[in-house]
Formats: sequence, C-alpha cells, structure tokens
Amino acid sequence: MRLKQKITIQDIAKKAGVSACTVSRVFNKHPYVKDEVSSNVLSVARQLDYTPKFATVEKKIAILINGLHSFKRPGYENIIFYSIMKRTAELGYGVEIVPLHENKYHFERFVKGAVSLVYSPETTAMVREKTGTPIVTVNNFIPGLSHVCSDHRGGSRKAVEYLVSKGHRRIGLMLNNLVNWGDMERAKGFKSELSRNGITVEENLISTSSPRGNTLEIMAKMMRHKPTAIFAAGENIGLEVTHALNLLNFRIPEDVSILSFENVGVSEYLTPALTTIDQGLYAIGEETVNTLVRIIEQGADGPESIVLPNQLIERDSVKNLE
Repeated sequence: MRLKQKITIQDIAKKAGVSACTVSRVFNKHPYVKDEVSSNVLSVARQLDYTPKFATVEKKIAILINGLHSFKRPGYENIIFYSIMKRTAELGYGVEIVPLHENKYHFERFVKGAVSLVYSPETTAMVREKTGTPIVTVNNFIPGLSHVCSDHRGGSRKAVEYLVSKGHRRIGLMLNNLVNWGDMERAKGFKSELSRNGITVEENLISTSSPRGNTLEIMAKMMRHKPTAIFAAGENIGLEVTHALNLLNFRIPEDVSILSFENVGVSEYLTPALTTIDQGLYAIGEETVNTLVRIIEQGADGPESIVLPNQLIERDSVKNLE
C-alpha cells in the first residue's frame, strides 16, 4: 500500500501561488496579509487536507525596535544590538526582531520575553500596551517595566564637573531632544551640576538637534552667546557638533571645547580626539539580557531598575582655561 505523501507549507505555497513565508503568516494570523490572499491559502490548505501546526512559545526573546532606519548609522543602536544578540546566544536563546510600526503583530505569543530599544513617546506607548510577556527596556523608563540604563543624570554631572575643573563656566548643552526620558534626565543632571557650582543656567546655551539636519544653524546661533565649552549629550551628536563647528571655522579646543558621549570606534580617531562620557554600551546590552532571562526563568516580585555607572575618558578636545 502506497503511503500518503506528507503535505508541507511549501506544497500549499506552490498551489496557492504565494511564498512559504506568506503561508506561515496566514496560519499565524499576521495582520498584514490581504484578506483575499489569506482566504486563498486557507482554501488550498483545506483542499490538501492540511492542518497547520500553530506556533508555540519558543525559547526566544524579541528585540523591539522603531524600525531598521535606526541602524543605518554606526554608533549607539548597533553596539547595543550587537551586545544583546551576543549575550542572548550565549544563554541559549533565539531572537525575533520586531519593528514596532507593525504594532498589531502579537509577538508575545511566540517568545518568552522582549528587550525594548524604542525611545519616542509614540513607540513607548506601544510597548506599555504589551503586557503579555516580560519586557526589559534599554536606557528608557516605562512605568511598570524593568529597565537597564546608564546613569544619565550622573553622566551629565560628571561632564559639567570636569569642564568646571578646567575653568569653564559658560557651557552649552546640545541634546537630541527634550521629550525622551534619557535626554530629559541628562538635561536635569546638567542644570543641577551648574547650580551646584554657582553657575547660572542660561537657556540660550541649551538646544536640541531634532529635527535632523539643522545642527549647523543651531551651533551658529549658540556660538553667538560665546560658550567656552559645549557638552554634546546625545548619542552620535558629538560628530554633528564637531562637524558644524569646523564649518563655522571654530577651532577645537582653541576657540571652544567639546565634551560628548562616547561614539565607540569614532570619538578617539577624530582630530582632536574627543573627551567623552562612556556609557558602557556593551555592558548595558549584556545586563539587559541577563535581567530579562532571570525574570523569564525565576520570575520577579516587581519591576527592576538597574543603573550602570559612566566613565569619563579624557582626550584632547577640552582646553584648560586655568
């Protein structure tokens, strides 16, 4: 007697005229499949007497991102992502990448937990709604969720303390924006340390680079107020500020000093090499995975807050005025 041939999703895909990936999405009720395509695939499955094996929760974690555009430039996102992927593999977990613009995708049905790499208020709200699985956020605070972050306020205080020790009292601050939690924390640390040193906070020396593309205009405006130093307190923003100052014919550090957050593999090779605050991005990514896996395997009584220290790396971009 001839055995009945086993039907696979590849067979269904071929007969339905779609890809195997599309068949899988239909069976798993992915939201972004056209109704007519879904109906056709299910009809073919019935014709071939195929019963799908629905996905079960696997030993995987999801990495939640705004979108792949975040990884176009080298720097913060790429290093954190690499560190998370590396530690996840070491602990024997797989990874599912989830762009949150596909917010109807119920990733929590297929993973043990998730790491959040989103920061805008809109995507943060999306993460807050995902209550079906443990989530640990990276460098962001979302009420009710565990987070691992660098000491944002402490990093800013350390930067200002260093600049003041070199004789600077007119210090500018450049941030990515003033709506994300991390940037707001850095601004608070900056202002509090100025006040602690008896220096008046000048709002005309505080600005943001968002939207992208206007850093040159912002720096030209800030330099009219004659800061002797600028703290570039956002990931990758030190490069933009340095480039803008060069275009405006300001010499670093002769005319103005720069202290930025560390851009690993870049800051040390600029001319002059930038003095920076190093967040320890590799350690942040690793500790995030450690925390998530511990919560998955052992549970947690409540949200955990893990704050890692910063380190100041002294190079050549700050002039001693004393």
